[in-house]
Amino acid sequence: GWPMHELIGTALAALAHEDDRAPLADALRRTPEAPVEGLQARLRAANGRYRRYDWNLQALADGRIAAAARDVTDASRAREALLRQRDEAEARMAAHTAE
Repeated sequence: GWPMHELIGTALAALAHEDDRAPLADALRRTPEAPVEGLQARLRAANGRYRRYDWNLQALADGRIAAAARDVTDASRAREALLRQRDEAEARMAAHTAE
């Protein structure tokens, strides 16, 4: 992970994956109107790789935004692998039954 002193003063957009910057900025703009739950966005880790996070955002009474994020990278990769395996099995079954 990042040392705390390197994160202080760092804009979230600087760590966000290029493809996730606009959706993340949009969610931050909408948060004062209504909480945002289940937003998925990737952030760059200290090692330079991106991790996928599930975000919940809530506006505070003083105008700040509280954010809670859960790393779902491993779960996302496992789901993608299972979906690939399912698709491959279905393709094999279709080819087998077509014979």
